[in-house]
Amino acid sequence: MTDENATTEAPEEIRWLEPGQLPWQVENGRLRMRETADGEWREVSIYRLFPLSDPEGWLSVVDKDNKEVGIIRELRGCPREPLALIREELAHRYLVPHILRINSCRDQFDFSIWEVETDRGPIKFHVRRQQENIQRPLPHRVTLTDIEGNRYDIVDINELDEESRRYLEERI
Repeated sequence: MTDENATTEAPEEIRWLEPGQLPWQVENGRLRMRETADGEWREVSIYRLFPLSDPEGWLSVVDKDNKEVGIIRELRGCPREPLALIREELAHRYLVPHILRINSCRDQFDFSIWEVETDRGPIKFHVRRQQENIQRPLPHRVTLTDIEGNRYDIVDINELDEESRRYLEERI
């Protein structure tokens, strides 16, 4: 039995991009690339396909119409100038503060109040439904999502001080 509405088209072939071999620039705060020396500049965005396990590899380059231009396998070996532009684009897109220390964490009603030190300074936020919003995507990594949808990352819980680990272990 076949579905009359099913398509039989083969998936498009993956287009691999070598970032060091393409011209890149930022104009009006937007990243742009040119695929050939005499081609047009295209406004692009870059998305991590594996943001936790491989943050500098497997990057999808998408044009302003949200059409994938190609995939960058890895940034290793990329010349300094395009590497800086690509990393800047990723930093803007994936603005996730890294928690360095947990100063306090207390429960109040149906949420917890966290006061932490991050790589961007001290911050206070609220987490509701801890089982859903405190995740362990990798064995030593923890991601917290506050009530406003902001994410906070602990890259390696083993690097936290003893008191911070105690606060965290009480809630995961």
